[in-house]
Amino acid sequence: MKKHIMRIMSRDDWKTKARFIKGRIDAFSRIFKSRKYEAPDDLFFAIEDLPLMGKEYWFLHFCTPGSRQQAILTFGRALDDVKVNRTNVNTRTKRAFDMLLSGIDCASVCWLYCEKKGKIVAIDSGVNLTLEGGAGKKMLKATGKTGTASIIGKYPHYHVQLKKGNKILLNAKVKPTNAGNPFEIIHMLNPPVLRGLGAEMVNYYFDFEGKIGGKNTSGRAYLQKVVAAMPLAPWNWVRIYFKSGASLDFFAAKTLEGSQQGIRVACVCFLEYKGKRIKLGCPRLESWLEGKERRWLLHAKGLYLALSSYAMHGFVMRSKTKFCYDEFLVEVKDFAAKINGKEITIDDVGAGCGIVEDAYGYLF
Repeated sequence: MKKHIMRIMSRDDWKTKARFIKGRIDAFSRIFKSRKYEAPDDLFFAIEDLPLMGKEYWFLHFCTPGSRQQAILTFGRALDDVKVNRTNVNTRTKRAFDMLLSGIDCASVCWLYCEKKGKIVAIDSGVNLTLEGGAGKKMLKATGKTGTASIIGKYPHYHVQLKKGNKILLNAKVKPTNAGNPFEIIHMLNPPVLRGLGAEMVNYYFDFEGKIGGKNTSGRAYLQKVVAAMPLAPWNWVRIYFKSGASLDFFAAKTLEGSQQGIRVACVCFLEYKGKRIKLGCPRLESWLEGKERRWLLHAKGLYLALSSYAMHGFVMRSKTKFCYDEFLVEVKDFAAKINGKEITIDDVGAGCGIVEDAYGYLF
């Protein structure tokens, strides 16, 4: 009799949990139906009440083509407990209203490379992320034990600052670019295999002026906000800026681990050159060590891009499963592309630098 009652209770518990899971998944679609994100700032300056498997993160990249000056700022969280490097992050105990008042707990990694001092890590820890402002300028501010980072403004002008202690490591004024698209909002909702899951993101493509590591500089900036309800799975991403204003973007999602052996399930690559976005098919990214340097080669018929890395910082995320995410700062060693029968070389686009992301493992 007791066993029978236990089976009935277990079945009821299972049904309750199933209804809860379905409700949280449905909540993800409702986020986008209710919010609509009509303007890019509506998504970028927002803190979401995350559904099941929910994640959100902000990513900012500053690059000076023709030099090694680069800076990367990342803040992120998930609904479930996650350990990022040495930081434990848990936000599920906070309600949406509480998050707006007191901020959210995030993991953050902010680092840069300056030619005089090399690699500097400003933040690699937990931070409190707050959102301030109203209809006008808004501000996201991340406060950690070793440093602070802030983004303030209204599309299309922002001021971004990164401090380690009281020392300003990045001070950048972001403005509209004359090269390529200013921004894009990407919807990846209800994929065929995992109905109800997906992601929404906004990508800003800007120019900037300011200082990296105390040195006056100017260049290109990429700001991104992603909110998703889906597992993190392996990918490679390459973003290169050239001195002429041209840029190259490559993304490949993979099903198996390993930067070279992964079976790709999605791939996109394009070159922005003289105001036009030119698709480059689905090239292959290869990587190897040459001495202490990691080399990268992105190639296909009509495309050759050789890269050499000079700095790297990694993330290890643990939550029942393990996900690794490595950021490599790279410079262009050689480039050639054939577009409509015309060859474009590094002499046409100028010196280049940027980032390669190598992500592997899974995080549900």
